[in-house]
Amino acid sequence: MPGHRLAVELTDFGNIAVAGPMVMVLVLWFWVARQRRLAQIIAINTACAIAADIVLKEVSRTLGGEFFGTPFQLSTGAPSGHAVMSMVTYGSVAVLFAIGSAGVLRFAAIGLALALIAAVAITRVTLHAHTPADVATGLLLGALFTALTAVAARRMRGGWPAMAPLLVGVLIVGLLMQVSGLRLTSSEVM
Repeated sequence: MPGHRLAVELTDFGNIAVAGPMVMVLVLWFWVARQRRLAQIIAINTACAIAADIVLKEVSRTLGGEFFGTPFQLSTGAPSGHAVMSMVTYGSVAVLFAIGSAGVLRFAAIGLALALIAAVAITRVTLHAHTPADVATGLLLGALFTALTAVAARRMRGGWPAMAPLLVGVLIVGLLMQVSGLRLTSSEVM
């Protein structure tokens, strides 16, 4: 099934082992560019999003219902960790490029980031890994931490580093991690 295989490949862009190294590229880029506070905030926000996902999954396992309810019911695996990770990773990319770049680069980075967020969210539901409510909860959780990154980026002092090489670096690392086959979910972290 080529469609199923494509869905699996797309959903893996929300996996910690794929998206996490992409966040590391962001953090290192801003650290080297002497925007260390922003680098720290990106790292802390990502770590806190993962931790919050793990805690909420444990709560939903304890209190949640089965997967067989309505699409608006949270499952015992809520929220979707892939949705959290895609929103915090690619949402941060979109925010950073919206603020720190211009022209075609800005629109390309934002468009790619939003496409990846949407692809991960849709495939989590179509692969029957989560309910729509699980995915929506994951996206909201990730958006909270992305908003904190946006506030920090807006308050950044000094000039923005070159952003085109950052996008290339993030894409290369993401694609290398994707083809590596290494996968790690928040459930495995627990």
